[in-house]
Amino acid sequence: MRAAASSVSVILAFQCLISFAAPEAFGAGEAAVPRIVEEEGGRAIVLPPAMQKALDKAVPGFKTYRDADFAPTLRGAYHFSGRHSPWGVIGDFNGDSVKDVVLHGYNSEHSIRLALMSSGATFKVVEIGRGLKTPPADEKHNFGGEPETGFLSYMEFLPAGTTFQMPWEEEAFVLKHDGFLDGVFRQASGVLYYEDGEFKQVTLSD
Repeated sequence: MRAAASSVSVILAFQCLISFAAPEAFGAGEAAVPRIVEEEGGRAIVLPPAMQKALDKAVPGFKTYRDADFAPTLRGAYHFSGRHSPWGVIGDFNGDSVKDVVLHGYNSEHSIRLALMSSGATFKVVEIGRGLKTPPADEKHNFGGEPETGFLSYMEFLPAGTTFQMPWEEEAFVLKHDGFLDGVFRQASGVLYYEDGEFKQVTLSD
């Protein structure tokens, strides 16, 4: 890892070298950009009106998962920031200098991962994946002999320029725009990045 690179937390160990570019800091008072804020009961996403309107139109009734929906052991190891929480990531995924958002949430029937992407002066919803909705209480685990419940999946922001050198690849993979780490605690992980109108994945471990 380059000594000059800024550190970004990665909670799942995988067998590759990662060099991080310095992430852009949010400016004070940026009301027109999405924000992760502290609220009673955990963190929440605050979307600009145009982004919220696009979400409501595309996926009526969509709600984002909250911190408490994730396993306590995961939350204890996770580095929370203004850029990411296990259920969401803020970044410029298409390189147009407008902040986009990836959210993990649900509607009445499904668990859904989606992105709110800038598209000119508006926003569009890009669905990344969905499955049947499972209550967090039904996700049961045992870490160190202590039973607990909650999701083990998480996401973490990765800035443009982050470099991955996998031992099984001759050439390093470099993020052209912002991306995010998509992982399952102590299990698999990968990097998702936006290209040609969709999110693509590079596998880091399994």
